Amino acid sequence: MEEVAARVVNKVCQKLVPDMWYEARIQAVITYHTQVHKTTVNKAQARTMQLTRAQYLLVPPSWLATHHATWEFMARRWCDPEWWEQTHKDARERRLKMAGPAHHQGSQSLNQYAKKWSAAHGGQPCGQFMAFALAHKGKTESEVSFNPEDPPSAYSNATVHSRISQYTAAARQVHGEDWDPSTHDLDGELVMRVGGGKKHGRYWIGDSTIDTASTPTLSSTDSAPPIRPQPTATQIQIEQVQASMEAKMEEKLREERERYEALMRSQMQAMFTYIQSTGAPPPPPDLFPGLAGGVPPPGGITPPSGASPAGTPNQSEASNFPISPTSPWTALPPQ
Repeated sequence: MEEVAARVVNKVCQKLVPDMWYEARIQAVITYHTQVHKTTVNKAQARTMQLTRAQYLLVPPSWLATHHATWEFMARRWCDPEWWEQTHKDARERRLKMAGPAHHQGSQSLNQYAKKWSAAHGGQPCGQFMAFALAHKGKTESEVSFNPEDPPSAYSNATVHSRISQYTAAARQVHGEDWDPSTHDLDGELVMRVGGGKKHGRYWIGDSTIDTASTPTLSSTDSAPPIRPQPTATQIQIEQVQASMEAKMEEKLREERERYEALMRSQMQAMFTYIQSTGAPPPPPDLFPGLAGGVPPPGGITPPSGASPAGTPNQSEASNFPISPTSPWTALPPQ
């Protein structure tokens, strides 16, 4: 258990430490304006403000009060234009790796989104699972609705579709095939098992709505469905690219096959027309059964049923193919 706890702490700290760096600058701006200028500045305003290096040094946070060198290093970084440019570049690269916007609910919780969406749509009920899906389609005032059959393109982030599909399949395995996910709240145990636990300290779906105290851990759950590892965004993108490439390849092969069959039919038609112009009997239309739709008869006229290929009725086929007088092949002498 200690090893598991150490891994969790390590993962959480990987996010908390950069957040401390970010929050320290904002708090320094707020504290400086409060203590020096006697004015109130909120976080939204502080994010767009900058101080000089000397001004930052006047308001160190309590957890760095005795570490002047560290605070001076941070202040020097915040005042370095090259550092800001590199930071913005890294953020843009991370953003480009995302399949789409994270969600459309803004700073409000999933429950708040559900209430606002319901109020904006005539009081329609909106459960937690439905709110999770809608929050990845549009804002509360937009004309968005939930349909389990919607394709991945209906969501702002491609990873959401796979989560919705996997959770729905697992829930119907537990609650029955008639279970409607849009009318029920999220099942914390299902989210825990299908999502493979809490990755980076967060639930797979609806992290802000699931009660941690009442949700069992993976080690204490032994019922179906089985525990599944969480697919990463990169894995989902690779699967989508592979599926797209396979679909394009199938479409290309189908088009090439249709072009080939059309070309073969055209060539066969030209050959039959030429043979007919020489007076020789054409081969039967079903001579090339591999072509879709068969080969049309010469001139587009279908011979009557029972007719000879040479056009001479009531005669054997062999009688229509006499040996040419000029043929080098002669009959064998009698024995």
